[in-house]
Parts: sequence; C-alpha cells; structure tokens
Amino acid sequence: MPSDLFGLLSAITLGGIAASPKLTPELQAEVDLDGIYFISSDHLQTVLAGTSATPAQVAEAVRVNTEARLRALKIGLLVMAGLAFLTIIPASRLLDYRPGELPAEQPETSTRPSPGVR
Repeated sequence: MPSDLFGLLSAITLGGIAASPKLTPELQAEVDLDGIYFISSDHLQTVLAGTSATPAQVAEAVRVNTEARLRALKIGLLVMAGLAFLTIIPASRLLDYRPGELPAEQPETSTRPSPGVR
C-alpha cells in the first residue's frame, strides 16, 4: 500500500508541475522527475537552488509539492477508511459470543479411531 501512495503522490506532483505555467519545461529538464516519489520542501529548495530557477519558480514548486503531499495523504486516508468500513459487512456475520458465554453442549466426538492408530 505505501508504494501505491508514493505512486499516487508522484502522479499528483507531476500533474501539478505540468499544469503550472511558472514551472517551465526548461526548468523541468534541469531536474530529474523520473524517480520522484517523495521529497520534503527543504530538500526541494536545496535541489532547485542548484538550477536556474527563480525565487518565484522555487515558491511555486514548493507549493505544488506541498499540495500534492496533502492530497495524496487525504486520498490514502479515504481509501483506508473505505476499506475499514467495508470490513463491517463480513464482521456483522460473526457469532455474537461474549466472554464466558460458551455453548452448553459439547461437540460429539467420533468413536472411529484416528488414521494411523491400530
């Protein structure tokens, strides 16, 4: 599941980068976007400091990265909540025993010998 969330984060980030007019294709070519999964804002600023990015482009990249991380987190939590909600259906069919409430009848044991016993 974590790798799926990283893939989701990568897709959201790349979509935000492509949609931003401030983050030009020339700047995108200077930064390796192929292996982008997770990057903190501080590390992103450090990476962009070594490029020809203007302060406005750095601020835009940090904004896109922050929004992408938040959106991926929200989607991940929503998916996990949905899965937890779906487990209610099979759990409702479980037996309704409380501690100390075992059935009074004992299961019948077979009088047939076990295999391998002669």
